[in-house]
Amino acid sequence: MQTSDKPMHPRLLLAAALFPGFGHVLLGLASRGLVFIFFMIILGWLSFRLMPPQADFFGRHIGGFLVYGLSILDAYRTAAFRYQSYLAREKKAQADTQSTME
Repeated sequence: MQTSDKPMHPRLLLAAALFPGFGHVLLGLASRGLVFIFFMIILGWLSFRLMPPQADFFGRHIGGFLVYGLSILDAYRTAAFRYQSYLAREKKAQADTQSTME
């Protein structure tokens, strides 16, 4: 396996995922990132319309913040799964190489 096939480390992707949808774009899942952004806007607007006027900014946009948090978690989980799969394949390839050398 080539080193260019190595996926991005999940912690680096977690930092990039702080921008809505960008973590998914780096993973090659741009449409998934756009879906998260779409629902972030829709639920943010919906919660803004449903919450009482005396609620603070966070409370009035809680639907958008909820989807934003789920987007970050989803991007990290996907990146971690891909990274661990890559490490497992590399470990298996090393073991196969060592067994053929002996």
